[in-house]
Amino acid sequence: TLEVYLAGGAVIRFLNYLQLITWLFVVVSAFLMLTAIHMVIRRATATINDTNETMASLNERLAESNAYLNQTGVGTVNAFLSALDAKDRYTAQHSVNVATYVEKIARKLGLTPQDLELVREAALLHDIGKIGVPENVLNKPGKLNSDEYEMIKRHSEIGAEIIHSIYFLEEVAEIIRYHHERVDGSGYPKGMVGEEIPLTARILAVADVYDALTTDRPYRKAMSPQQAKAILVAEAGKNFDPAVVKALCAVIAEEVAA
Repeated sequence: TLEVYLAGGAVIRFLNYLQLITWLFVVVSAFLMLTAIHMVIRRATATINDTNETMASLNERLAESNAYLNQTGVGTVNAFLSALDAKDRYTAQHSVNVATYVEKIARKLGLTPQDLELVREAALLHDIGKIGVPENVLNKPGKLNSDEYEMIKRHSEIGAEIIHSIYFLEEVAEIIRYHHERVDGSGYPKGMVGEEIPLTARILAVADVYDALTTDRPYRKAMSPQQAKAILVAEAGKNFDPAVVKALCAVIAEEVAA
């Protein structure tokens, strides 16, 4: 039997050496790991900064694009109004008046800013389809015959089709299409009933009729605000949404008080 004996001091020194090597390995590994993490963080930070700069640039471009689209939209509306004014000066001024009333009614009813803007734009353009109606029909001093009335009735759909071709006015087009619908189903073009008719179109319907009643037309003189209000109140629940008529009455009362 071969026996090997090591001095106790040598064993201790050997174990200390192994411990030192182990600690050095741990320290070096930790250092390398921290270095790698630091590099990853630096790269991630650089990437985030680059991304933020890119997003800031994109946001700036988007803001510029939105501003351009808004300017284009306003220009388009003004161009249509100018065309309408050339066709029929009364109709163009009527549209401006109606836009004022729908905005006031919409505020009374608590519409969102987006819906308020949509119905206001629809009011400005609601009679644009009359460009396709002969002037002798538009300005006829007497009662329209059945054929002439059919021409007039088509103006809401004609107007909607014109406006619908402009992508940022698509929602406006639908308000224009239905602003001659009546809550009892007697309106046109579809004979919609009650809340089938968009609220924005119901608002436009009331404002449209009120301004028509209170301004001179080729076939009659203007009514007073009280006379026009009485007609609308009598037709509330039949032709017109009662809540919208009530809101208009509040608007009229404020104007009279002022």
